[in-house]
Amino acid sequence: MPGEFDLGPTISPDREENLKGVIKKVFGDLDSFKGPYLASIRENRNHFEKFISPGKSIKEGTFSFLTVLRKWNSYTPVLPINGSHAKGGGYFLYHKGIGITIDPGYNFVQNFFGNNFKLDDIDAVIITHAHNDHTVELESLFSLLYKRNDKLAENAHKKIDLYMNLGTFKKYAAYFDLSHRNYPNYIRNIVLIDSHNEYVVPKDLFESDLSFITTKTQHHEMITTNYALGFVLKCGDKTIRFTGDTGWNEIIEKENSQLLDLKHIDKVDILVPHLGSIEECEFNFDYGKSIEENIQGGIFYEQHLGILGCICMIHKSRPDLVIFSEFGEELKAIRTSVVNKISEAISIPCLPGDIGLCVRLDDLAVFCFKSGEMKPLRDMEVYEVKEDLFFVSSSSFTEGEQANKNATVQRMAKKNFPELVY
Repeated sequence: MPGEFDLGPTISPDREENLKGVIKKVFGDLDSFKGPYLASIRENRNHFEKFISPGKSIKEGTFSFLTVLRKWNSYTPVLPINGSHAKGGGYFLYHKGIGITIDPGYNFVQNFFGNNFKLDDIDAVIITHAHNDHTVELESLFSLLYKRNDKLAENAHKKIDLYMNLGTFKKYAAYFDLSHRNYPNYIRNIVLIDSHNEYVVPKDLFESDLSFITTKTQHHEMITTNYALGFVLKCGDKTIRFTGDTGWNEIIEKENSQLLDLKHIDKVDILVPHLGSIEECEFNFDYGKSIEENIQGGIFYEQHLGILGCICMIHKSRPDLVIFSEFGEELKAIRTSVVNKISEAISIPCLPGDIGLCVRLDDLAVFCFKSGEMKPLRDMEVYEVKEDLFFVSSSSFTEGEQANKNATVQRMAKKNFPELVY
């Protein structure tokens, strides 16, 4: 019957007037905050809309580059020490119009946005294993892609290729309804990757000269035991090896080497080893025993390369450049010194990875935070500014600044890639 569920006003007129009086007082008291608050909301919304708006930020014809968008590894972003604001992250590679996100862990989206990139710059995502510091922002990317595509015609949707190992697929399987061709509307292909195979990026662009070859690792990802991966990325005639999270294992590395020989990869241009941490046991290395005997004796870090595994990996690969990554936050005070000492001992240029480090693939030039230009690797110097690393070319200092370059860096604001974006 009409009005059957009409229970009348839920509040008496007197109480309603009292309630309206409270509301009026609260908003009256907030009036002084209204202007700045609403302005900040509009500013944030504008940033967000720009980030998810259609179109890439990277200019067509921009050189191929790798940029590091991570700082610390593993549990340390979850448990920051001494009140620090730790950041994890991932990597981003650009080659001939294709952008690849690699292992988007904690803070990846924040770091990506903070370096002037846009959502549409990402065409593919590669994930090596299921640990949070390599996957946690995948859900954020899904949410952003959904928001970006919402209300747009299907032919305007942004879709990505998703390459993931078995553990990661198991972790995120609920997001994928494989019985529907276009669901979700932001994924073009889901590729389940395993060790010792080669994959073209994007999957359907068979004339692409961008591909990666997966390598075996020694790393337990909780969801699976033997499915965590590393890989070698082929960008035209340049190769970048990401070790992934792995302990040094000579048997596994021999198998990886045989695979790379079969794939005619006899040179690694850039090696990105995941250090992890330096375990106490590593300081007990027995120089009277073989490497294998030290491994069997528990001297090597089992789940990450550690300092010993990194040295072994670099010595074997002999790359043109090493970018150390996956630092435990406990290394913040010594990471640059550790990397410099390894570089000196092994006579190969080494840089500690940090947010904003950008390397041009053609000639290994490095983005200078001071000049805003790509500068020769041989001229690059690393400075610590609070918890951040600044990469600055020695040639960018004026004659007056040469006497105290560190003081100059401490005062300067970091430049981001202005020549890469519109």
